[in-house]
Amino acid sequence: MARLPPGIRFIISFSRDQWYRAFIFILTFLLYASFHLSRKPISIVKGELHRFCTAPNEGEVHFHSQSQKAGDTAPHRLPGNGTDCGWAPFDQDNYQQLLGALDYAFLCAYAVGMYLSGVIGERLPIRYYLTAGMLASGALTALFGLGYFYDIHSFGFYVVTQVVNGLVQTTGWPSVVTCLGNWFGKGRRGLIMGVWNSHTSVGNILGSLIAGFWVSTCWGLSFIVPGAIVAAMGIVCFLFLIEHPKDIACSSTLVKGGRLDHPAPGPGFPGQCHHPLPHFLTSPLTLLHPKAYENGAHRFRLQKQVLTDERSKPLDPEMQCLLLSDGKHSGHQNHVVILPADGGGGMAAISFTGALKIPGVIEFSLCLLFAKLVSYTFLFWLPLYITNVDHLDVRKAGELSTLFDVGGIFGGILAGVISDRLEKRASTCGLMLLLAAPTLYVFSAISKMGLEATVAMLLLCGALVSGPYALITTAVSADLGTHKSLKGNAHALATVTAIIDGTGSVGAALGPLLAGLISPSGWSNVFYMLMFADACALLFLIRLIHKELSCPGLATGDQVPFKEH
Repeated sequence: MARLPPGIRFIISFSRDQWYRAFIFILTFLLYASFHLSRKPISIVKGELHRFCTAPNEGEVHFHSQSQKAGDTAPHRLPGNGTDCGWAPFDQDNYQQLLGALDYAFLCAYAVGMYLSGVIGERLPIRYYLTAGMLASGALTALFGLGYFYDIHSFGFYVVTQVVNGLVQTTGWPSVVTCLGNWFGKGRRGLIMGVWNSHTSVGNILGSLIAGFWVSTCWGLSFIVPGAIVAAMGIVCFLFLIEHPKDIACSSTLVKGGRLDHPAPGPGFPGQCHHPLPHFLTSPLTLLHPKAYENGAHRFRLQKQVLTDERSKPLDPEMQCLLLSDGKHSGHQNHVVILPADGGGGMAAISFTGALKIPGVIEFSLCLLFAKLVSYTFLFWLPLYITNVDHLDVRKAGELSTLFDVGGIFGGILAGVISDRLEKRASTCGLMLLLAAPTLYVFSAISKMGLEATVAMLLLCGALVSGPYALITTAVSADLGTHKSLKGNAHALATVTAIIDGTGSVGAALGPLLAGLISPSGWSNVFYMLMFADACALLFLIRLIHKELSCPGLATGDQVPFKEH
């Protein structure tokens, strides 16, 4: 018999379950990257909506900076505009306030909608909910760009479009985090979600490049093309997203050799999956009162064995598991009953106030408020800052700004790896926030010295600013959404995620607005505001950091010991 080709051997080396997990990982990555791809064009197009120019003599225009310079093609005259120095109404002296109001309209609606989105999303099928949101978001993103082709100069039109788009985009984050949480357990969650959360930076980079391609010639396409991509991904979501492992009938019945053995596929066994079991489930043991062990598609329920010695005092279930893993186990025969996971379907969805009572939710939410304020200020204003300081045109400034997102990819992964290794989420965030504040100050000073210094500081700032933001919105949210006090209620994850990200989105709304109000007095003042926000974010984590350092074995999801009643 001929030996199998290497590619085929590689494929069959993974179980069906592992292939599905990889597929869901990649699919949710692309789905949310497309959301961020559609948010980036507004920051790229700002330099085109308002160009710095003067018209000392009628019919003569001198361009000081941005996408068109003196000596370039003759200015095109727009209806209602004296010259092509901007797009009305953003061609006025208060353009920074108007552009800041556009950011605020989107992000404020996003923040308000996020609190509702989690509650609604956990009561609806994720696939339908996410698909509807992506189709609507694609249409609204494209609608903003249609203002160019239909010569729309109403400020109200652009504000309303941003508000509605902000609301429908709230369908994305709780849906993808809940879906990913259904498929992946707590093991190496920081690393897995750190890699996965790079979709934010990947989406921002692609959005910058796509928007920058058309910004100087036809900025309407800078919105229409990303809108079409989001809508297309919505269709992909509808066709391929699997919300929960149980939806593909991954069920197993036997335990053998540390893995779930299964019959050959056939009637009643539609493509079984391999699921590795932890050591304590494969050793002979005396099982205590009912307790569920969640592992993706299955729940392993440990049932108590009746002991003849009534004087035997039961041990804590978790301590029993630790003893068993050391090989000290009871000689009695016992059983593991494997039940299909119901995803918590038998439990009621958690209330908003109930989610707030989970230890750590309030502290991390307030920390994220200030961390996201810094991150989104860079997201919406960095290209314009580079244009003003380094005197680059709009397209080159947009391309250069992607280095911040490249740094963000490494920062998110680094934060996940460190927090997994130390098992200290709050301390990891605190360290990066502590380093971020002085780095922002250095960036504000060095960026004026030349392009090379700007490149290096963009990468460093991106890593330190995006690291805590990425860790809190992914691994921390998932940890808290599966906190022991919830007693296995899987419905809580969407609500907890929405509360944390919704509170962070309040900061995301305030940051760009404050940048628009402060920047006329000087960009240095904007950086002082960002450093102050980083310091506030760190302060809200002090209590959790102290608790982690004083209790070395305490993880984010275990801050209050769980007791069965």
